[in-house]
Amino acid sequence: MSNTLPVSNINSIYDDAMTQIYHLMFADHLADFKDLETFFPELFAEESDKLDLSAIAYDKDNESRVRILAFRRLKEMGITTDEKNLLGVIIENHFKEGGMDTLAIYADGQVRYINQANKLVVSEHAIDKALQAEVFKLSQNILPVLGPWDKPRLPPPAADFLRVTFLVNGDIYFGQAPTDVAFEDEMMAPIANAMLQVLLKTIEKASNSTEE
Repeated sequence: MSNTLPVSNINSIYDDAMTQIYHLMFADHLADFKDLETFFPELFAEESDKLDLSAIAYDKDNESRVRILAFRRLKEMGITTDEKNLLGVIIENHFKEGGMDTLAIYADGQVRYINQANKLVVSEHAIDKALQAEVFKLSQNILPVLGPWDKPRLPPPAADFLRVTFLVNGDIYFGQAPTDVAFEDEMMAPIANAMLQVLLKTIEKASNSTEE
């Protein structure tokens, strides 16, 4: 996949606060998670123990982004696995008129959503367990086609483009296409549509919480 894909400047899409949260969704910069050092000192140790890191990475009771950080540290130490642990799926839908919806769902059930109006919704638990499980099932099928991205993470997609990112172990996999093409693609469309349903349920839940 080319690194010349159409992209946008994140600062032209979200304000400073939402930009920071947007970057945290991908869990690809350990320094951004400095507040975790008290709870997971092994992640930040200059010479981390591979057994300690492996224990964090493979513990399904840990937050998915913590596990991603541990897998990334292991990879830095040259320790990899053929096992593809899909820990997060993120969709970025950059609308033609300029705003962007970003929705992230994680293997631990958590959901994070930033809408085009710079509003954030966070759910520590699954919005819809069955639907989110379907997203992960569909996503597993596309991973062999994509392969891991071996360059720094790209800026957000350009306007009128859609990108789906898969957080696998400590790696990033992704597919990007014009929005209308993505929703017709044999492999991307089912994932995008399922993610859209999660997004709608997330908005509905947030709306109901506000009314209460």
